Amino acid sequence: MNVGVLILGRKRGGFDPEWGAQMVERVNAQLDAASFPVFRPTVAIVDDATLRAALAECEQAAVDVVVALQPTMGDGNLSLTLGQCWPRPVVLWATPEKPTGSMISSCSLVGAHVFAATLRQLGLQFELVYGMPGEART
Repeated sequence: MNVGVLILGRKRGGFDPEWGAQMVERVNAQLDAASFPVFRPTVAIVDDATLRAALAECEQAAVDVVVALQPTMGDGNLSLTLGQCWPRPVVLWATPEKPTGSMISSCSLVGAHVFAATLRQLGLQFELVYGMPGEART
């Protein structure tokens, strides 16, 4: 099985970008150690056009399933693009908030719920994973 990873970023800053970058590093480390092939599109996904380009790269790479991750909550409108343009399985991966500090750091789980609600309204199935990259249960 070929797995594609869609790291959904933001055009504008929001929440805690340093925490988001740490999550991306941890996700990449976990996926680098995976026992299955992992494809990462070359385009940074920040809007509709870049998501479409990334999905086209996944299509060309014969990806079977995409894992969509928002290390900090991104653009919820992209959920519709994902649902309309990707015909195969989707896994939504939400990562935890930063455990220190007084401010919200990522809203990754909220972003995953936005995507889940849209995909469900489109009648599409998906899986939702919540966990810290690198932990055995994740």
